Formats: sequence, C-alpha cells, structure tokens
Amino acid sequence: MAAKSILVVDDDVQFGRLIKRVFTSMGHRVEQISNPREIINRYNKFTPEVIFLDIFMPDLDGIEVANWLTKKGFKGKLVFMTGHDPTFLTAARTAIEPRIEATVATLEKPARVEDIRALLDERRVTPRKKTLKAATILHQNDNAMMKCIILDMSENGARLKPTDAAVLPQTFRLMIAKGPSYDCEVIRREDDQLAVRFV
Repeated sequence: MAAKSILVVDDDVQFGRLIKRVFTSMGHRVEQISNPREIINRYNKFTPEVIFLDIFMPDLDGIEVANWLTKKGFKGKLVFMTGHDPTFLTAARTAIEPRIEATVATLEKPARVEDIRALLDERRVTPRKKTLKAATILHQNDNAMMKCIILDMSENGARLKPTDAAVLPQTFRLMIAKGPSYDCEVIRREDDQLAVRFV
C-alpha cells in the first residue's frame, strides 16, 4: 500500500496518539491536532488524503468540520469517530455522505488496532451509489403513498426528493421499484429534499 497523508482531529489526545502510532508504524505520514479550529490552517498546508474526525469536540464539532471539508471539495476518506452512542456515527454519516465527494467511514471508540488499520484497506470500502432511482414512500401506517426520487444512497441512508417533502412525517417506509424497502427516519430537511437514515 502506498504511503498516505493522514490527519487526526480529536480532542482525546491519547486516542489520537494511538491512531498516529498505528499508521506511522505502517509508513504513513500522520499529523495530529486536538483543537478542531486548527484544521483550516493544517489542512491547507498538509493536504491530507485521510481524515479521522471526532464528532464531539469543544468549540467546533465534527459535523461543522465536515461541512467545511465539503465546501473545500475534500475527495479523500473521512472517518467519523465517537466514544458516545454509536447511533451518532450513523446520523453523522447519513447527514454528510450525500453531500461530500469523499468516501465516508466510521470508527467507534475505543477501537482495536486491527479495526483502525482496516480503515485504510480499500477493498473494504462500500461505495456511495448515485442512483436517481424512482421509489415510493408509504406513511400514515402505510395508508398514504407518495412518489420520490432517490438522489444518493449508501448502506446507511439516502437523500430523497419526494413530491411534497413538507407533509411527510419523521418516519416512513421507502419502497424502491423492483428492489428492497427500508424503514427511514428523517435527519435533515432542506427545501424539497430529505436526508434519511435507515432504521
């Protein structure tokens, strides 16, 4: 595997050091910061290919940093991390993945060394699917139907464009034409689009 430039952004300094030690021993170039506000300066100088990003940090949380990376056009690999409830990882991934060009992965802390190493194994990457596929939304106890288009989809969630997003409840069932169905929970509403996670 070719050496990569890796940036670790985590206010948990000890865990950040663990990641740095693991990848430095594999021949990768690793930089570590504990203050997320440093990322703007460090990113421009370092140009990382992989970023390990803690979700919960003081002053600036991981979602805010990920939004900034989206605007910067980051196209590498973004790994969300947390030592809190792992559902936060799913929510973060589902919120950011449809909007960023990067590959998005997650890491639950504490983590085993082999799990940290595996995140750089490209063979394990599950690509995001850009679908523009027709689907049907069932809501109100499956008594109401609405057509929608799936704009982006991953194993954890999707970005949808329904006929009328404003009237949809927080949870519903998504049925893909000639495909599977998913129980969904809305995590973000933007104009006529919804970001949902699969539950």
